[in-house]
Amino acid sequence: MKKVIDGKSYDTCTAVHVCNLNSPTDNRSDFNWHKTGLYSTQKGSFFVSGEGGPRSMWAKSVGQNSWSWGKGLRSVNEKEARDFMEDAGLSEDAFAAVGLSVEEG
Repeated sequence: MKKVIDGKSYDTCTAVHVCNLNSPTDNRSDFNWHKTGLYSTQKGSFFVSGEGGPRSMWAKSVGQNSWSWGKGLRSVNEKEARDFMEDAGLSEDAFAAVGLSVEEG
């Protein structure tokens, strides 16, 4: 998937796939279901791309108070990327691979 956001091009084919952020269930009939990937660009920007049900981050409005399945791509800031990576349980090496430092606690 490829999209231009604020004059910057984001492309899942050329970016580095960092991790998946999928919903816990694999049941597509679950309104919360989603399949989402976190990506890092060569210039160090982050974005997510995916698809999901009407109560997922990918839901699309189809009228007044009505939502449907959707898909898309959106940029995320470094904090959001860090949060996604921590939720996915990635190692310090994975953070370093995309240019993010991890401090000792």
